[in-house]
Amino acid sequence: MYKKLLNETLTYALAAMCVKVASFMVIPLLTNELSPKNFGLLELLITISSITVPLIILNIHESQLKFGLENNDKIKKDSTIFNTLVVVKYSFCILLILTIISSFILYTNGYENMYLVIIMLLLVMSEALKLVLLNTTRIYSRLLNYFISELANASLFFVFCYLLIVQVKMDYQGYFLALVLGNLISILYLSYTNKLTSITKAKNVLINKSLQLNLIKFSLPLVPNAVLWWIISASDKLMVSALLGLNYTGYFAVASKIPAILSMMYAILLKSWQSFIYSNKQNKHITIFSEKILTSIYIFTFIIYFIVEYYSDYLIVLISNTSYLDASSILPTLVLASCYMAISSFLGAELMLHSKTSLILKTSLIGGGINIALSYLFIRWIGLEGASLSTLFSACVMISIRLKYTKRSKKTNTFFLGLTFTGVLVCFLKLLN
Repeated sequence: MYKKLLNETLTYALAAMCVKVASFMVIPLLTNELSPKNFGLLELLITISSITVPLIILNIHESQLKFGLENNDKIKKDSTIFNTLVVVKYSFCILLILTIISSFILYTNGYENMYLVIIMLLLVMSEALKLVLLNTTRIYSRLLNYFISELANASLFFVFCYLLIVQVKMDYQGYFLALVLGNLISILYLSYTNKLTSITKAKNVLINKSLQLNLIKFSLPLVPNAVLWWIISASDKLMVSALLGLNYTGYFAVASKIPAILSMMYAILLKSWQSFIYSNKQNKHITIFSEKILTSIYIFTFIIYFIVEYYSDYLIVLISNTSYLDASSILPTLVLASCYMAISSFLGAELMLHSKTSLILKTSLIGGGINIALSYLFIRWIGLEGASLSTLFSACVMISIRLKYTKRSKKTNTFFLGLTFTGVLVCFLKLLN
């Protein structure tokens, strides 16, 4: 079991690394060719598009993965993929109607806005379809195809960025067109390697309204959940800015860089963990294996926390300069908070295994509400440290509730709760000192 989980984790890690390297390499091109105003607009549009994709397709790729991996029968797998694509097609039709309506409104502001709307439409549609096709490779355990697709996508994205932004001088529109072109080539490759034509034309694979409703029913609660954490992430920065000023927002942004790296690492593990538990749902040892993985995550979390606590000043100087040293005071707590958020997501994957997506939404609403309320109170009370402590505390609440509904013994849950609140206690004692 360990070998399979490790292989999938390494594959997803290499794929994610390709995407991150391409994104990093394109920054000099953007900063040299784009004005600060257009660079800011680019970042805003990227953020909007990232949250639009799950909204448009109702996070259907999550239910596609679960339903596809739980079925060992190829016909049932094919049926899940086919009906997922049908739901996506309906979503695209609605998106097209909305785009046509918005185009009439934006037409009065000139051709450029309409052109941008078309590019953003293509970007959202291509990103959504690519997500579904990437999950198709995961369903059939074609990990090499997954990696090749992401490698090709990242490489072509960089090449197209150079051609469109530097050579053709398309400004920020060139960035989005490069994304679209990279996605389209990736989609063609995935369609061919996943034999999509044979799936859609198979006589024993039919439109199944009941299956489509079940796919939507599973994924629908995950849509507001995704939006909620997007809002919370932005609200922390907004509250720091409003209550403490832009200088502290800068400290918070710099301190968030290292936790962001950890979050990416945990996201890679979570992706492979989801595939693993869905395909091994009937394995009677899965709960024991899950407890071993969760214990390992806690151990890794505490090791990272104490390393960061000891070297926080050096880490801040390493990623910025000495003028940002004030950020070192919140770095350890932010690291612990991001790790705890990852643990809550790990437990969320287990709830998804048992189709308890409404419970995921409920716990996220509770955790999100606590985070926003405590962020306001703590920032006013103790300053910048309050933003990280509020996130840490809300993550603890989510872990506590989700542990209650996972299929573990009371003794095991008490053990994990003890580990969780030990970390919180250490942070509060540090604050008092």
